[in-house]
Amino acid sequence: MYYRVKKQSHEYENCLNAKFVSGFFSNFVRFIKKLLYLCAKYLTNIYGQIMTKAKPFIKWVGGNTELIEQLDAQLPAEFGNWEDVTYIEPFVGGGAMFFYMLQQYPNIRHAVINDVNSDLTTCYHTVKNTPEELITFLMDLQNAYKQLQTEERRKEFFLAVRNRYNEKNLDPIENTTKFFFLNRTCFNGLYRVNKKGLFNVPFGNFSNDSANISEKKHIFAA
Repeated sequence: MYYRVKKQSHEYENCLNAKFVSGFFSNFVRFIKKLLYLCAKYLTNIYGQIMTKAKPFIKWVGGNTELIEQLDAQLPAEFGNWEDVTYIEPFVGGGAMFFYMLQQYPNIRHAVINDVNSDLTTCYHTVKNTPEELITFLMDLQNAYKQLQTEERRKEFFLAVRNRYNEKNLDPIENTTKFFFLNRTCFNGLYRVNKKGLFNVPFGNFSNDSANISEKKHIFAA
């Protein structure tokens, strides 16, 4: 009788152990599958960012987009064979020629860009150094703007942002966030200041659906 009870107890323990191992293994497999899914999703996102060709992320009146072919034709015929080239553009504007040159000529190893507009150069620095933080701020501003349902409220929001931008005491992230917003929502994407140096372009009457402020792909690609 004792032997039978002991044998049954041992079989019961083996059954519990088997169920524990089976449950642990099932949970482990589910965990690995989820981990692989998240990794694949992350890598797909990164690959998409890498494969996105960098192009201007700011609308800039007077840019060189329409003149790229003519400007390229003015380069020396052997330019593509030069080694260790440094590209210099003192008035980069929206950067159409700058991004074209970097993609077209892999022998360009260094680039120096500048512009008379200090807020524009701050924008380039911010995109280069803190893109993730910038996109977070841009998304917050874009979401707030897109919740507004009337043109009057969108205009009020625009003017509030413009007034804050014109205080000229903002850190680089906030300054660039508002620079992006005004560029996307002002009239024709103009950049104009008055005699006091204050941005004075009026509201552009963009609907909350058409204002794509964040430009996430192009910021990461840059």
